[in-house]
Amino acid sequence: MMADKKVLVVDDEIHIVHVVAIKLRSNGFEVITASNGSEAFESACSQKPDIVVTDLQMPVMDGIEFVTKLRDTESTKDIP
Repeated sequence: MMADKKVLVVDDEIHIVHVVAIKLRSNGFEVITASNGSEAFESACSQKPDIVVTDLQMPVMDGIEFVTKLRDTESTKDIP
């Protein structure tokens, strides 16, 4: 595994974000987090993660809307 890969973890349930972030960090990933799709989109645009792990059901902007917006934006369309 390559060090310094950046993962964006998105979930409105903080305990889930916490557990996932711990697991990822312990495996050498840099982790950034967001609590809804809107916040996640801003982070994806500014932080340029290597991959996104997202919940589907969230307030403000759900996971489907978030992924659709990522795909529709040139600078984020290739983030898996």
